[in-house]
Amino acid sequence: MNTKNLTHVAFATATMLYAQYCAGQSNVVYYGVNSNALNVVFVDTNLSQKAQFAIVADLRICLKEWGKASELELGDAALGLVGYLENPERCVFYPEEIDFPKGIVNSPNGLALQIPRNLSDAYTNAFVALVSSNDFVNTLTPANISQYILEEGWEAKDYVEKFQESKEFFAEIKLFPPSVLGFRKSGLFPTSRKDLQLMLPGYLIYPDNPDPEWSGFPAIWHNGKWKIYSGDWY
Repeated sequence: MNTKNLTHVAFATATMLYAQYCAGQSNVVYYGVNSNALNVVFVDTNLSQKAQFAIVADLRICLKEWGKASELELGDAALGLVGYLENPERCVFYPEEIDFPKGIVNSPNGLALQIPRNLSDAYTNAFVALVSSNDFVNTLTPANISQYILEEGWEAKDYVEKFQESKEFFAEIKLFPPSVLGFRKSGLFPTSRKDLQLMLPGYLIYPDNPDPEWSGFPAIWHNGKWKIYSGDWY
């Protein structure tokens, strides 16, 4: 199966789980041989319910792969925690730079897996919401386009000179929010950059073709923000 199909399947899987999750289930993940239930709480108390649902659905995808061997270890924890969810190995869906959340706290509903704000922020990053919206192309200007794309070897003047070409390309694609399944360690793209990378699911828009051809569009974490990595792919 090629990268395009993998990305499509990953997005479809996450979407399916998200739909099932929104059918009335609470913020709970399952771990261990007996699929023990564990509540999930968020440091960011202002996180929308929709975002919470999406994050917990993704956490379940990860635990489904290796959570049978996970164990709850209480005591001897850092300040503010009461224990840890110890996992036998790093989740294959996370890059090496990111650990699956494991801090356990007391909550009104009992023990709970605490989701740090930096993790929830990664899911709700404004970049993702913007590039997935229908207004993305209309927000692009010669002055701001370098905030949203990264082209190998380009200088500031190149983004301005080639602005129209770049804008026309983005008018021809439809992007969707990524799942944690889309995150990869460095090396996913043909670049020497060691930044965190992900694939945004999406498709090219063909006016004469009602059946979209799904693909994965690369993005890279660069200088503290996500940017669509263009390389030489358009």
